[in-house]
Amino acid sequence: MDPLRLKTNVTTTFMLPLLYTDSLKHDNILTDTFTNAYIADLDRPDYDNRLLVRYAQLTGLPEWVEDHVLYVAKDQSIVVPYEIPDKFAEDYQLFLIGDYSKFSKEYKSQVLSFWEANEDTLLYGVLHKTGKEIKQFLLDVFDVDTDVISREAEYWKPPDLKQEIFGMRVDE
Repeated sequence: MDPLRLKTNVTTTFMLPLLYTDSLKHDNILTDTFTNAYIADLDRPDYDNRLLVRYAQLTGLPEWVEDHVLYVAKDQSIVVPYEIPDKFAEDYQLFLIGDYSKFSKEYKSQVLSFWEANEDTLLYGVLHKTGKEIKQFLLDVFDVDTDVISREAEYWKPPDLKQEIFGMRVDE
């Protein structure tokens, strides 16, 4: 699966893999009631700098949620908060500024495993700044040739806090 082709925010793409285990991959989390993942909730500062997994309703929650703390958000959606593991704290800081290609080797591997993404995906190209899929995407969508992009530039947009913090958008 290539999550960069989904209509989700970048927290879902790059931080949801924090939940990855051998038995918990994207298809266990992205159920019909999944809406998005966030890094904070405007109305719940006690949950800042955590991964907040949001579901539209209590019914239809996946089994793995049963053992976790959850809360009801102002829009009556269900939110499952997770601490950012210490071993990925630096990766989280890199995420906040959009430096995806600078994620640790371990976290890049975890992201790709979670999404079951291989070298032929946009996600791989963004994380490793290489690959024909990302080169073609950037050329087709933005008319940008990766050969002329600065070595320091990332291949995906940085997080927009209006999209990554629950409650900042008008429609939430």
